[in-house]
Amino acid sequence: MVKKTAPSARKTDQRASSAEDKKLGGVIRARRLEIGMSQERLAEILGITFQQVQKYEKGVNRVATSRLFSILRALELTFEEFIERMGLRPGVGDESAPFPANSKEAKLAVLYRKASPPVQEKIIALMEALMAENGH
Repeated sequence: MVKKTAPSARKTDQRASSAEDKKLGGVIRARRLEIGMSQERLAEILGITFQQVQKYEKGVNRVATSRLFSILRALELTFEEFIERMGLRPGVGDESAPFPANSKEAKLAVLYRKASPPVQEKIIALMEALMAENGH
């Protein structure tokens, strides 16, 4: 006798979020913070609840392709920029440097990107000095 899997179990397995969903959510969150947009504002533009935006950003819920394009438009991010931020182009993106995992990392990334190259060098030197002090 063949055991049948309940339709809801199959659906859950097929639609479960993955590491890529979390990475995509990180890209969305980082860009939203970069441009100073709240989750509420993004939700309003998309016509969804801010809780849904939170789920997308955490990678809990998968983002449908049509919704992704709406999100990219709302965040003023081209598809090419999105691809680069996801690290999907050969030679682009360092797997050892994940997207910001929390708001402090995202804020640091935003400030770094806004800084001039000489200031960016000083930020790197400061971080290296602080890490050396702590034995890293």
